[in-house]
Amino acid sequence: MGHEKLGRWILQENMDHLPYVDELPEGWQKGVNQLIQEEMRRSSKTVADYLSDLPPLPPQRFKEGSMIADEMDRVAANQKLTAIDTARYALQQPPLNRRNDVGAWKQAVNNARAQLEHQALRLTNLELLAKFGANAWRVHLQHLEATVKGQEDQQASYQKEIESVNSERKLKQVSVGNSLRECEEEWQGLVSKNMQIDLACQELEKEIDQLKASQVGASEGPSDAAQGAESADSVMDEA
Repeated sequence: MGHEKLGRWILQENMDHLPYVDELPEGWQKGVNQLIQEEMRRSSKTVADYLSDLPPLPPQRFKEGSMIADEMDRVAANQKLTAIDTARYALQQPPLNRRNDVGAWKQAVNNARAQLEHQALRLTNLELLAKFGANAWRVHLQHLEATVKGQEDQQASYQKEIESVNSERKLKQVSVGNSLRECEEEWQGLVSKNMQIDLACQELEKEIDQLKASQVGASEGPSDAAQGAESADSVMDEA
């Protein structure tokens, strides 16, 4: 198994196994799960620690200063969204301490005019909605349906490609697996044959050793008898 790394993050791995052919021995899955659980209990790393191992995100493609860029920065900074200020929609008089302030009354009048214009604009929008809203909504739904269908077709196409790749991979692995099994059976046969040959060689070596021992015994026997006869003759001569 080989892999290329960027820092501590694995970019690519090449696994040297055949998932459609290799059989998982009984009990291995349970053992692997136990090892993972033990490693998780021993580890002091948090989710943030794992995220720090990831390579940095690519720079955002949104224009700097745009609303969506500012919103992305707010979310990244974990800042709460500013609530809508509803006080500006209320028609309030100036406070008691500013009832004689002309500027305060002008500000209140301007706010009232803005609220009146806002309500008039809302009425216009409601009239447009009543007149064109139904058809506009139908067109919007048609666009959504077309988008959904396009996504579903793309998903089906990807799924078909995935199944095709997996089928091709399975066929290749099964074919290779058959060859591997044949080679393994041949290897086991050769190993068994070598063991039998080794045992036969050991038996032959034992027989050879026994033959050598018997030949040595046979050659030593007559010489001992001759020496015994010579000793007897010498004793008789002395007598």
